[in-house]
Amino acid sequence: MMSATCNRVLSRSSLGGRRSGFTLIELIVVIGIIAILFAILFPAVAGMRERAREKEAAITQKALETAIRAFRTEYGYWPGPTPDANSEYTNSTQTQITSYLLSTDVAKNPRRIPFWEIPGVITNTSTKQPFSIKINVNDNTVTVQ
Repeated sequence: MMSATCNRVLSRSSLGGRRSGFTLIELIVVIGIIAILFAILFPAVAGMRERAREKEAAITQKALETAIRAFRTEYGYWPGPTPDANSEYTNSTQTQITSYLLSTDVAKNPRRIPFWEIPGVITNTSTKQPFSIKINVNDNTVTVQ
């Protein structure tokens, strides 16, 4: 009978003294590793977002240039107010130009052709500034920056 009691005492001390779970040190180490990984990955993700904004601005810029050229080709004159020899338009004039490109009004767009399909405020998403539209009548060119 003595041996049965002894086995029972040994099993209690070996199982009861040990608890399942993580120690505080283990949790701190894991949190530290996660923080280091986050610190390494955050600049990469931020850089990807910035490159995406720059690409979006370049695509919008090219689409706007193409729409203005298409309007000129279709109607024989530039959208918006008549440009002089080398016109650089202000923000309010840029809004007028886009209203010509997006309009279904016969006075602005006689054939009601949607030249540009991106409505809203024209801003360069990488610089947060309005695009600069320059029309050179002498060279018959348009530049959007």
